[in-house]
Amino acid sequence: MNRPRAAARCLLPAACCLLLTAGALAAEDLSVLPAKIGATAPRDMMHAYWLQLLSEATDRHDAEYEKLKTPEQLLDYQQRMRHFFVAQLGGFPKRTPLNARVVGRMDRDGYRLEKIIFESRPRHYVTAVLYLPNAKPPYPGVLVPCGHSVDGKATDAHQRVCILLARSGMAALCYDPIDQGERYQLLDEKGKPRPEGLPRPLGAGGHSLLGVGSILLGRNTATFRVWDGMRAIDYLESRPEVDPKRIGCTGNSGGGTLISYLMALDPRIA
Repeated sequence: MNRPRAAARCLLPAACCLLLTAGALAAEDLSVLPAKIGATAPRDMMHAYWLQLLSEATDRHDAEYEKLKTPEQLLDYQQRMRHFFVAQLGGFPKRTPLNARVVGRMDRDGYRLEKIIFESRPRHYVTAVLYLPNAKPPYPGVLVPCGHSVDGKATDAHQRVCILLARSGMAALCYDPIDQGERYQLLDEKGKPRPEGLPRPLGAGGHSLLGVGSILLGRNTATFRVWDGMRAIDYLESRPEVDPKRIGCTGNSGGGTLISYLMALDPRIA
């Protein structure tokens, strides 16, 4: 009956030693790095490192760009940069049939819309909405890549710009990026989006997770994102109502970033 009490008496000195040790360690500074390395805190080192690389690359670009004096030199520079960029992406796949389908149509005030599914590569499905003006074709076509948002093409901002374009006499094609809108990649056992893949309000968690997986396979999600946009232009050109010589592109946030890539890589964007 006294054994538990005896065990407790034995444990008490050990516990006191641990508390004394913990108190001593708390008072001792165990920091490995100084508070500042130069002018940078240790936690900001990686950020400062990338900014330095960016600054150096910008200086090199500016110096080379200022040497361009003729249209021929500029064209050669653009071609070299385009080749370099595609090489960094690992190249693009061959163009395969889009197998595009219109799965729904709606009439609205001053415009109409069609719900589209096409394959940017075999069995890699892209969901999109095409906004069409109530005007006589052909009319310009505008690609609208989505910025980071959980709802993708259904986000209010994306709908408003597409409606404005259609009411102004232009066709607007807005499509979901990977892991947004109707293209979620991370699903639970019921086929519903997994919350851990959707940090609201951006809805870009899947981009990071898929990006790491792609890198391990020697690929990257940027190639998929850019190729989706280029194939979306293919779809716009396939529509008889759209003038293929008048293709534009507009977007915000992550969609704006994608535009800078597409403008560099696809000369069809006027």
